[in-house]
Amino acid sequence: MIYFNRTISCNSSFIGSINIPSSLTMLTNHTLSGLDDITEITIPSTVTSISRTAFENSSFESIVFEETSGWTIDGEIVDVSDSSTNASNLIWGTYSDSDYDWNLLVRS
Repeated sequence: MIYFNRTISCNSSFIGSINIPSSLTMLTNHTLSGLDDITEITIPSTVTSISRTAFENSSFESIVFEETSGWTIDGEIVDVSDSSTNASNLIWGTYSDSDYDWNLLVRS
């Protein structure tokens, strides 16, 4: 299993999208935190878990999942098919009924 647990930093003049490498399987705390100039992130199908704070304090417009089925929080299915909703929910940690009560989004 490959963990991506260091923060990515980008040149402040870079505006665009990031494709996370397919060699990664997990996005841990603050992996893509604080990125304001990135508009879109694509998460490859190899990623099977994402920490609630992986995207904290960022302002992405969309987060696209290559694989949209099988994602869960605490065993309950989560819909990740809408990229703009993904951005809002993942940045603010609000994928469940009660804000900030989950730690890991996983795909089986």
